[in-house]
Amino acid sequence: MADRVAKLASQRAVVIFGVSNCCMCHVVKTLFTEMGVSWMAHELDKDPHGKDVERALAGIVGRSPPVPAVFIGGRRVMKLASQRAVVIFGASNCFMCHAVKTLFTELGVSWTVHELDKDPRGKDVERALVGMVGRSPPIPAVFIGGRLVGTTDQVMTLHVGGQLVPLLRQAGALWL
Repeated sequence: MADRVAKLASQRAVVIFGVSNCCMCHVVKTLFTEMGVSWMAHELDKDPHGKDVERALAGIVGRSPPVPAVFIGGRRVMKLASQRAVVIFGASNCFMCHAVKTLFTELGVSWTVHELDKDPRGKDVERALVGMVGRSPPIPAVFIGGRLVGTTDQVMTLHVGGQLVPLLRQAGALWL
């Protein structure tokens, strides 16, 4: 279902997942409309797979209920995030990014990093990640198997709880 969310999120530059009777969803749509932004909405209560999409969104955005969930420039982020089993969005001078990369290296994981401060389109990617991660700055933002795991806190929580290695194995990042 995460693939379905990624596909839906990549249909336009701004995609809003919501519910038709959600006042915050209405506020977000109104805001974008007033700014002259062309957006697309996916109303989960009108989608036959809405509950499945909602569960997948909750995993991506890290909260329940996950609406409104806004993806800005999500197409580029989701494309980059799906290129390898472990993808880290970070910055070259970020010590928390370094800590996450070190953890994965020590686990024997092959990862790739997109350093936003060295990417000419890094600000656009950063804005998209803020919407996905729910905080600013959104780095490091770690994707495993094309799905957003979260920032350093979420990665370390998974590691301490013994859930990171199985997740990495499932994504094909670890073979041992």
